[in-house]
Amino acid sequence: MKTFTSLIAILLAAAPLTGCVGAETDDDMSYEDAPEAQGDAEAEAEDSAEAEPTAEDSAALLSSWDEQMYTDDAAPGGRVRFETDGDIVELCDIEADGYAVYLSVYDDTAKRSQYTYTIGGEGRCQTFRASLGGKYDLPEKHTFRFRICLVRDGKNSYCDDAYWKNINR
Repeated sequence: MKTFTSLIAILLAAAPLTGCVGAETDDDMSYEDAPEAQGDAEAEAEDSAEAEPTAEDSAALLSSWDEQMYTDDAAPGGRVRFETDGDIVELCDIEADGYAVYLSVYDDTAKRSQYTYTIGGEGRCQTFRASLGGKYDLPEKHTFRFRICLVRDGKNSYCDDAYWKNINR
């Protein structure tokens, strides 16, 4: 529980709340009032053996992909992520909404379709990468249009488009 509380504290420190009624600041709470400070010495010794997450750890978790995009519905049902190193593309259905998720990857530089894919079922993901070869090995320095949509009964809806350049960093 302490690790979870520490992670929340790190995230809040990275994006502090402003203008919130009733929000406590560091000045409002002393160390002795903090829930983590209340406990016996044995629990503290046990907790000190755990590695505390750092702000860098949290940032890495939040930004481990170069690009990401969601479908345009109110509670997004689909997500696509792109990592240029290795041309990794991950497509996920993230909602139990009765829709499948469609992805189109179009090479805007060469003016041709690279590939399309549809996946359905909440929590299901499909990952493509350059090591699969062929159409999944995206040409370097090309710009690609990624289009993600929800699909039901053969009709696309809630589409979103993004243009991402394939440049290894």
